[in-house]
Amino acid sequence: MSGTPSCTVRNLRSERLAPLRQAGNTTISVNENTYVTELDFEPPADGAYLIRCRPAAGVIAQPLALGKSPHLARFGLSIVAAIGSFVLGLLFCGGVIAFVAIRRHSHKRRLEREAAGWA
Repeated sequence: MSGTPSCTVRNLRSERLAPLRQAGNTTISVNENTYVTELDFEPPADGAYLIRCRPAAGVIAQPLALGKSPHLARFGLSIVAAIGSFVLGLLFCGGVIAFVAIRRHSHKRRLEREAAGWA
């Protein structure tokens, strides 16, 4: 096992360190590359940050990549929200169609009553 690298994340303006935490055990494969989440951090403020990492003890070289953490719960919620939006859209369209049909029928009945009254 390769171990977790030793990293620091420092705000370039304030020189404050951002706290790092273990990211879990998510593995993502893209083409021939496999990425394993090791560390996660959330910058406390906007700005430029310097990220420095050293490989874990006993590891000669370890390629690192930066990216957003995969949040499976957020992904699931976005799928549910997309489906919910589609269903709400269908309900809204159905309501508009029903409203127009009722108004049209009402208008037609009023015109028929007026025409019958003139005869």
